[in-house]
Formats: sequence, C-alpha cells, structure tokens
Amino acid sequence: MDDLNGNTPLHFAVEAGSLEVVEFFLEHKLPFDMSNAGGVTPLLIACRDNLRKIAFILASAGADICKANTTGNSPLQVAAKQGWGEDLRRAGAVPEQPEPPEMLRMDDESAMFSWTAPAGRSAPVQHFRLQAKRIDRLNPDAPWETVADCIKERRHTFYTCTAHCSTYSRDPRPEDLAPSEVYAVRVLAYSIVGWSEPSEQSRMFVTSPAAPSRPEPPSILRTTRTSLTVRWELPEANGAPIDRSELQWRLAHTPYVTWSSVPDKLEVERPACSDEEPSSSESDTDEEEDPLKRIQVQEYTVKGLSREAGYVFRVRCHNLMGWSYYSVPSIKACTSSRDPRARRHGLGAHQTDSVRRSFRGTASHAQARFMAISLAREDDDHKSKLTAEIIAHQDLERRQKAAVLKLQTFWRGRRAAWKYHNYLRDRVVRKSFLVEYSLEQSFIEEWRLHLMRFVIEAHDLEARKQKELDARRQRKMARALRREKRQLTRKIRADRRKQQSGEMSKNLA
Repeated sequence: MDDLNGNTPLHFAVEAGSLEVVEFFLEHKLPFDMSNAGGVTPLLIACRDNLRKIAFILASAGADICKANTTGNSPLQVAAKQGWGEDLRRAGAVPEQPEPPEMLRMDDESAMFSWTAPAGRSAPVQHFRLQAKRIDRLNPDAPWETVADCIKERRHTFYTCTAHCSTYSRDPRPEDLAPSEVYAVRVLAYSIVGWSEPSEQSRMFVTSPAAPSRPEPPSILRTTRTSLTVRWELPEANGAPIDRSELQWRLAHTPYVTWSSVPDKLEVERPACSDEEPSSSESDTDEEEDPLKRIQVQEYTVKGLSREAGYVFRVRCHNLMGWSYYSVPSIKACTSSRDPRARRHGLGAHQTDSVRRSFRGTASHAQARFMAISLAREDDDHKSKLTAEIIAHQDLERRQKAAVLKLQTFWRGRRAAWKYHNYLRDRVVRKSFLVEYSLEQSFIEEWRLHLMRFVIEAHDLEARKQKELDARRQRKMARALRREKRQLTRKIRADRRKQQSGEMSKNLA
C-alpha cells in the first residue's frame, strides 16, 4: 500500500535502516525499485542516508542506479558526492543476456542482423557488440572475433547491425568476414556497470564467395640477355577456383609509363579428380587436402626485352567473381649483358660473335683459348684508357664550374652591398654619404650585423610611430568627450534659465 505521496513500505523500511525488511522484499520478489511522487526510489534514500550495505544489496538485485528524481539527482550522483560512487557502480547488476540475433538479409558485401534489446537492470543499455565465430570441424574451439562494436542503430524495438565481407570493391579489413566460410554470430550488451553475458549463437550461415585475394609480389627465376623468367604463387581463391592470371611488366626507371601485358593467356590447370576412392587406411593416415590449393605456383618467360635494362612485374588472378587487386611490383630485375657461352673466357657480349667465328679456323682448343684471353686483355686496356680520359674530362669540368661559381659569388656579394647602402641612404639616414666596402672574409658577417641593426631600428621606429598614433587618437577622443560635456552643460543651464524665467513671470502675473 502506498501513502498520499506514493511511498511504499520499502521506502519507510530503508529510511528506518531495516535490513531484514529489504531482504524480505527481495526474497519474495516484491517490487523494490518503485518511485514516489517526487521520483525518489528506495536506493536513492539509502544513498542519501549513507546506508552502503542496503544500497549495495538493492543495486546487486537490479535497482536502477541512474534513475533520477524530479530535481535531477540519481543514486550514483549522490553516492559519488559522498565518495563511494565507484563501489556502487561495481555492485550493480549487468544487463540481461540478449536473445540470439537473426539474419535479415545477406548480399555479396554485407550481412545484416537484428535482435531485441534486453533489460538494462541497474543501468540502461548504451550499445552492443557483435561477435562472429568461424565454424570449422577441424578447429571446434575457434575464438570469437569482434566484427562490429559500439552498435547504436535502432529501428523500433529492434537493433540492427551490418557485418561486412571481404570483396574486390575495397581492401579487406581485419574485422571482415572471410568469403565462402561458415559462421555463427552472438551479441553482448553494455551498460556503465559492465558487459552482459553473451547471447546464444545464432543459426549458422555461409558467406558469399569473392574475388581472389591480392597475390604476393612475383620473383625472378632466370635471366638472359633478352628474356626473364617470372614465378608467382596463386593467392587464396575465396570460394571460387582461380581460372587464369594476368602478368604485366614495365621498365623500372619509368614509373609513369603504362604497364604492358603479356599476350599469352595464363590459364590455371585444375587438378584432375581421380575416380578411385582411397582405402580406409590411407584416409585415416593422410590429411584431407583441398583440391583448390594443390596448384600454387605459375611460371612464365617474358621474351623480347632489351639488353642491360631493368624491369618490374606485377600479377593479378581471376575467378568467377572477378579480378583480384594487382600485386605489389616485384624487385627490379635486369637482363644480363653477357652471353653465357663467353663467361668462362671473360668476354663481353659484343665480342662473342667475332670470337666464335675465329674459333672455326683454329686447330685446337688451346689456340682458341689463347685468342680469347688476348682479346679480353686488349679490351681491358682499352677500357682503362677510356676511363682515364673520362676522369680527366670530369676534373676539368669540375674546375670550370668552381671558377664560375666563385666569380658569381663575388659579383652577387658586391650587388648586395650596394643595394644595402642605397637602402640606408634613401630610407633611414635621409642624407647622402658614401660607404666603401672591402671584399674581405669578414665582409659577409659585417653585412649581416648591419642588416640586423637596420631591422631592429626599423622595428623600433615603427613601434614608436604606432605609439604616437595611439596617443594622438586618445587625445582626440578626450577632446571630443570634453566638447560634448561642455555642450551638455550649456544646454542644461539654458533649460534651467528658461524654467526660472517662466516661474518668475507666473509669480508676477
């Protein structure tokens, strides 16, 4: 029974400090969080009277610690003013366990779920967290991973959330669901007291397949004078088998040149499926192998390249869902500059044909070897002479540049000195004088000191002018105020004279 102000027996019991009555109400599941006409709850009375034990019992039973009265005071605020607000928050009850989420729809890029908001108990629910788990019979204890957090989107009495999947339209994120995998989801509710127990897992669902993942950068296997053999690994198929690849190349020192694709179709061979069933002993010992992962490597030889040039390569893969991203460009690979048949003799690529023709008329292999070594030595002597000439020419060019730079520095310093002299004469000193400067080592430092002095003097002059202008403006305003004051005084005096003359005329009449 309530009184005229809406107070229940529990209000009076808490105000009297009766712990037995409070435990009786909670034991028999009677209402314990009712508000009176002023919005005061039994928990608010316990916090106001500093009855901590009763307040902790009511909060742990699910009394709302954030319910405010008509004046805007809540139990948590009152307890915080007395220094034990954090203890009251920890003693509160977490939200109830949410119901399992249900899937509303799923497309190639996302899956939408909905669920009903549970009761907040000691504090209202602020947001939710959606977790997903990959269902795998080889790993039944897979951990739950968070796919969406701080969910606040609400439609009527249901909360909705969208979980994104990995697709070709954008780069994959860590929280995305993997394509063509079996998942189950669950929901957790959060209030200021803490996280609730996770809900039961939802029905299992399968995500849509997607384009292949981004391949790794290709590597170089073999190099010749006009060809490079490239090798790359196939990425994850993401639910659909990879049917072909595309290889592109360009010169390494031209990053803004368009990529060139190889003309051949790089189709992926699918593994042949045998009709024979394995024996029971083999099936027990051998692990199951995914047929989509048996072929992982592809090779291709790019021909018709330039000699002694650097190239980079990139690759992408295709399945029924579309193309993957291009891989990161490979490391720079250069075509060789020497013929493999002339490496043991130390010959260059331009000497291979002439030496091979000369080998035809030789009587023995020793004579051919002697001719090859002599040609290599002559080539080394020619290279050394050419290198010495290049070094001498570069030294001469370096000397000429140094002399020109010294002359330019001399005239640049002289022009700067005369400019500074003219500036002082015309802008600051206001009188004509001549200054002779000597081009010594200390001239530059002296010029900098003069320039610094000039800047400081100019700044002081500008500040002095501004100060004078401010003082002049203030004097002008003071004169205007005095003038207005005199005019107002004259007007008041004139009005008084008129009033006195009018009174005198009335008295005379």
